[in-house]
Amino acid sequence: GTPTQIDFPAVVRTDDGYRMLFGWSPSRATTLIRSATSADGVSWTVADAPAIDVGLCGGFDTRSVAMPRVAAHPDGGWIALYGGFGDETDASMAVGLARSTDGAAWTCAATAPILEVGDIPGSERIHSYALLAEAGEAPRLLIESLAGNRSDLWLAELSLSPQTATAE
Repeated sequence: GTPTQIDFPAVVRTDDGYRMLFGWSPSRATTLIRSATSADGVSWTVADAPAIDVGLCGGFDTRSVAMPRVAAHPDGGWIALYGGFGDETDASMAVGLARSTDGAAWTCAATAPILEVGDIPGSERIHSYALLAEAGEAPRLLIESLAGNRSDLWLAELSLSPQTATAE
């Protein structure tokens, strides 16, 4: 179907060209994450099914998944951070982590959020985030947190151990 909106594209270079993850909203209440590929970065082919669907990693992402951020995993394949929204409509976004070997099929890499609003001192909401990934270094997250009438920026290092994933 035709989405009500698409947003927050994240593009990475691959051996075959480019891969993009982006928010795709079938309705005003829900966003899914779709993927597309391109040989030249101009013409894109969108996959038929969502790359990251609601409920991929549990209760924190059952209503909506949005804002993908993608990077190469140090051991091969890809990681994607995404914002998860649970069933409570006024709940703050939590950040989830998915993993893919090919950039097309994604699985849950951490069954709990790697970052929630309670993890940030004084925060009322997580507003947005960026993934900073350099080859050979631990990925980092730049997080915009809302508190009162201001935004605070926080930097977290992403731990990608095989058993757990966290932002500290």
